[in-house]
Amino acid sequence: MDAGAEAARPPHHQINREAGGRGQEKEGSIQEAVVSSQEKGGEAGKGVSSQDISLKTTVRFLMSLAFPTCYPLPANYWFIQVRRHGEKLGTTLIKSLEIIHLWGVYLSPSLEINGKKVELTSLKKELWPGEGLTKYNLIKYYLDVAPYLLPHLKGRFLVIQRFPDGIGKEGFYQKNIPPEAPSWIRTAPFQHGEKTTRYLLADGPETLAWLGNLACIEIHPWLSPVSNPGQPDFAVFDLDPAPGISFSAVCGIALELNDLLQGRGLRAYPKTSGASGIQVYLPLQPGYSYAQARDFCHAVFRELNHIKPGLTTLERRVSRRGKKIYLDYLQNARGKTLVAPYSTRPRPGAPVSAPLLWPELTNSSLMPASFNMLNMLTRLQDRGDLFAPVLTDRQRID
Repeated sequence: MDAGAEAARPPHHQINREAGGRGQEKEGSIQEAVVSSQEKGGEAGKGVSSQDISLKTTVRFLMSLAFPTCYPLPANYWFIQVRRHGEKLGTTLIKSLEIIHLWGVYLSPSLEINGKKVELTSLKKELWPGEGLTKYNLIKYYLDVAPYLLPHLKGRFLVIQRFPDGIGKEGFYQKNIPPEAPSWIRTAPFQHGEKTTRYLLADGPETLAWLGNLACIEIHPWLSPVSNPGQPDFAVFDLDPAPGISFSAVCGIALELNDLLQGRGLRAYPKTSGASGIQVYLPLQPGYSYAQARDFCHAVFRELNHIKPGLTTLERRVSRRGKKIYLDYLQNARGKTLVAPYSTRPRPGAPVSAPLLWPELTNSSLMPASFNMLNMLTRLQDRGDLFAPVLTDRQRID
């Protein structure tokens, strides 16, 4: 059973009673989740398959758990059912337990992770309207990918983008930790001129669950660590296409960029932005300033622009870029951020910023929407964290 699909159809405990005592589901009821069938032809068991009875048994079992007074089961109920229907009840029991698990998540006001209590609210709230993707799905996704996502967030100031009313409404960025945050949330201060910002830190899955409950759809970590905020761990190359530029064209420019970096003996790592662009990370040895990283990226981009002047631009003003790919090196600055690998994006289909292998960029059918909240875990389980070398493969650029 797909937990995401079940979460899109939350439990509901009401039923209508028809003549003859038959139960008819209301739309969205728990009975609908297990596709219960009604008795046909009068007396139970006549003209009904074992599968029908098995499903009805599941429904009766669930209803007896929810409303033991209204739906009591006799002491020998399961003994009788096993004698009648044998091994088919094995599947029934498994389905029952899966549904009980989802039911429990919806009814539970909190989760406990690593000894930390995470309050949950409005789990049925659709964050991607019309797609059946709810706050429950977002929290579950964050918990599923936590072992891969957390290493890229740990020890960094985080900027988050929240969409409390879903992506159909305007979201907002948040730097300062909200006052209602639980006491166990870790923060770190940073002085911006005369203003102090208390940034969120993410060290464990409990923090990701809390962010999901805030409808935080984007997570943006700083390029430098909290321990040394003036020295970035990466130089970043951001390829930002104008509307109408194909993604295959962006991939082609990214491959040209990789050729230039390889010519300098450097190894870089690409990921989709989750929107229309590609972001390329070059991990740095400690000691470089943001200005040095920015100047290096600018020099490489100038060379790339010289090679592909008809398709790329370094023009900062959007009105003067034309239908080209903007080569953005200015993200290499203290306080600037790019979306984290594996972060979701507030776009239809719930796309994810997905790390790539360079050969994948030669696939003309590759699209940013190829990677989303529903399939990213499978890719991670198959291929692991393709962005892991960004954290260890430190290089010099001088």
